[in-house]
Amino acid sequence: MLKSIMTAMAVYIFLIASGLAAVAEKTEVTMDAIFVPVGRLALAPPVGVTPKRSAVAFPHSRHFGYTCKTCHHKWDGNSQVQSCTASKCHDQLSVPVKSKKVRANRLEAIRYYKYAFHQQCISCHREIKLQNEKLERSRKKIKEPLQWPGPTSCVDCHPRE
Repeated sequence: MLKSIMTAMAVYIFLIASGLAAVAEKTEVTMDAIFVPVGRLALAPPVGVTPKRSAVAFPHSRHFGYTCKTCHHKWDGNSQVQSCTASKCHDQLSVPVKSKKVRANRLEAIRYYKYAFHQQCISCHREIKLQNEKLERSRKKIKEPLQWPGPTSCVDCHPRE
């Protein structure tokens, strides 16, 4: 009995291994694969800017519930994701000069890398915090734990070194 079970298991393992080998032969590895970094990414000012605070340890994998384009809004979905400051998106390295033209000033301001990061991150975290507060104030029974809103203060993101 034990011998027949062992033989059956050996045949089963052989079939799985040969099936995987056949799949591996048919699978073509291309350079177009997208590699998504996991863990914490260090978000620091661009080269040429002297930081006033420490880099942000950004937990990239905690944000996988969002689409990539939520943050990487100019990404085409195929090419390698570029740094926000390298993509001519948020490439201004100094605080913009205030203008009397409100719309022009907003567009210029968002090109300043620091404003863009802060607006994207903090506004999203504050929105989640507000949604949580609304749920807590409602009379509905909350079945699942509320989403952690993330940090919203300077030292929460930029710990003192």
